Amino acid sequence: MAKRLNQSKALFLCLCIGIFGILLVCNFLTGMAVDDYTYSFSFSTGERIAGIGDIFPSLRAHYETMNGRLLAHFFVQLSLLLPHPVFKILNSGMFLLQILLIYRICSGSGALNNLIFASIFGLIWVFEPAFGQVNLWQDGACNYLWSAVFGLAFLVPLIRRFLYRESSEKTGQKILYAVLGAAAGGYSENLSAAVIVMAFLLLLLIRFYKKDKVPTHFVFGLAAAAAAYAFMAAAPGETKNKIAKGGLSFYRQNFIKTLEMYRTFWLLAAVFIVLLVLAASLGRNRDALILSALFAVGSLCANFIFIVSSYYPPRASSCSALFLIVADAILMTELFMTKHSALIISFAFVMLMVTFYDGSVGLNDIYITHSAMEANIASLQQCKARGKVDIALPMITPSTKYSAIKSLKYLDTKDPSSWPNAFMAKYYGVRTIIGKQ
Repeated sequence: MAKRLNQSKALFLCLCIGIFGILLVCNFLTGMAVDDYTYSFSFSTGERIAGIGDIFPSLRAHYETMNGRLLAHFFVQLSLLLPHPVFKILNSGMFLLQILLIYRICSGSGALNNLIFASIFGLIWVFEPAFGQVNLWQDGACNYLWSAVFGLAFLVPLIRRFLYRESSEKTGQKILYAVLGAAAGGYSENLSAAVIVMAFLLLLLIRFYKKDKVPTHFVFGLAAAAAAYAFMAAAPGETKNKIAKGGLSFYRQNFIKTLEMYRTFWLLAAVFIVLLVLAASLGRNRDALILSALFAVGSLCANFIFIVSSYYPPRASSCSALFLIVADAILMTELFMTKHSALIISFAFVMLMVTFYDGSVGLNDIYITHSAMEANIASLQQCKARGKVDIALPMITPSTKYSAIKSLKYLDTKDPSSWPNAFMAKYYGVRTIIGKQ
């Protein structure tokens, strides 16, 4: 009975609908904030983005002054043109797609495992840092959640070739893979770097460990990814705003900062080590263990590349956590059908219990924050209707990482002309907005 339920297609569909529904509620309870107002305006002219044609000059100026993440910010500015519900639905689908891609990597061609699928959701919900900024905030989701989807989608065909010698022979799919490579390679400074390293290692494993032929379109895909990354990294805005400037002392301090950031994932890392040793001692599928270790390497790459960065916000570490989660999920799947399955099942149920608790607390915080933000917008609109153009709004302090504005600068309380106040005021058509405690 339990086995049939765990492999039930109906239950799998219900889980997909449930995850999509939870994220849809969270998305609808997350309003515009901070950079969402900034990216509503052109970086070229300063005027409101009114159509797709306005985005390209804005991106050109963004490349010169801000950073080279052109695809990410194209999606940001395009999504801000759409009715808000359209983005909410699309973004919820991207979150579900991320979990489906991870599950595809873990499950291979085996039978459905609903417990593992649900556990992947739980691991992301509980352990991914700055969850609201990464998955719900419009600007943040386009930069972080969507980058993970592109990166995982690029890796899946390579992984399938490594594990099962699969490869597409259709010309259209081969061309699409090169396009996907360019998208994944030029999307994000740290995730794209990690994906390129992992893809390169997979090609080496396919050729020299598996003694298999490397399909040409995989090489072109990797080349496209590397070229796109080089284009992104060469942006004047990257040198100006992202790359750290300093001597060895500065890089030493950055190394300590990246160590401290990675220390926040100690439980995920500990689970990885324990499960890897256990799986190896049981003689489990060596290819799966190598793949798990490869994602751990990707996690390290995505983290320690910030040694050369001028700053490292927690949301940027989300892909490091995500790749560790993938590594753990691969090992959980591999050990599920062994004599130690009780350990995996117990861990999975504990994760689901923690997810229920964190989910309840997180959803409550998202709702409270949303209500406060909506009250502020309503107050602003009322003041504007009365002819008031200098407006003070109460500050909002969320209590959990599930609220998108947790640790973000919602408003400046001292200078109404500073960021993000000036863009919020410009968006709503008032002269100034100031935050008040």
